[in-house]
Amino acid sequence: YVVISSLISAGVSYIATAVQGFSITSDPFQNPMDLGSPMVWIEYAFQIVYGAINAMILGAGQAALYYELRTVKEGVTSDELAKVFD
Repeated sequence: YVVISSLISAGVSYIATAVQGFSITSDPFQNPMDLGSPMVWIEYAFQIVYGAINAMILGAGQAALYYELRTVKEGVTSDELAKVFD
């Protein structure tokens, strides 16, 4: 799971970097950190959305792995795991 998640994350990051590189090279004299540039705001928005989605996927994956490992190792059911929070 971690390997697949890392590969997908790296692929999306690579694509985002390539798009940013193409947008910067379209106007080589523009400062890439110019806050008036729409590409800067698009990149910020992309980073926020990407970070949120990535955190949700990783969190759900960790919870699923924890559940599966507890079930395999100890034979604990989901009802028994839920009793911890009662």
